[in-house]
Amino acid sequence: MKEFEILTINTPVVKATMKNQGIALVRGMPAIYHKEFDITEFIGEQLAGIRGVRSAHYIPICFGEYKKCLASAKYGFDRGNIRVGSPSFIKDGIKYVFSSSMIYRVGGNYFEYLLAECPSLENATQLADEHFEMEALDVYMGQTDRRSNIYYEVYPNGDIHLAPMFDYENSMFELLKDSTVYENDFNSYRTIDDYRRMIDKYPQFGDMLSSYLDVDLIEQIESMAHMRQFDLSNFDFEPYKRFDEATHKKLELILK
Repeated sequence: MKEFEILTINTPVVKATMKNQGIALVRGMPAIYHKEFDITEFIGEQLAGIRGVRSAHYIPICFGEYKKCLASAKYGFDRGNIRVGSPSFIKDGIKYVFSSSMIYRVGGNYFEYLLAECPSLENATQLADEHFEMEALDVYMGQTDRRSNIYYEVYPNGDIHLAPMFDYENSMFELLKDSTVYENDFNSYRTIDDYRRMIDKYPQFGDMLSSYLDVDLIEQIESMAHMRQFDLSNFDFEPYKRFDEATHKKLELILK
């Protein structure tokens, strides 16, 4: 049930990882970093499909060096496996802006600042919906690592959209099942009242959260495994059953 993605070192995520883990560059070796997937990544992608949230299996990195990454085949990696982003990520004429850069661009980490950067009310409405779809999924999953894990697409006409989601691995922690804390780069929820205030202002967020009350996590895991031909004969479902019960209670409390 393991899989790998390939990253270049010329990304903030990889640079930080290398610094934290004391990884040094080796002269003559390819500038490639491997990240191992765990089952939570696959579960996240499965859940994203419920409401049509765009999701990329491979982290969206090195957009400016896409061709250079593909050229890494000479180091023994075939072109078909060097997927630095799912095909849905790489679009001609689109700029991909990392969340920290977007904060700098709009002048602060306030959601209204982000929406104000949109060139039209229609685009602002679209971006708000995309953001809340991400947040509803993250809240259901107990995502703890959404800060600095978002990309935005900026189109030639100035429209801004949320790029496909990725990096679900820091979710569904048993010890955090009762936590109501969720943060991304533009919105922060630390109490039930924080959620309710946002729902009062943006009712669609409440509707999106409410839709996850109908989700059966075990059914979704089984569906994911069937699609990917994973063998779950020795898989322990109990922690996921407990998590599903807990996260449903959290949603019910938020929406009460």
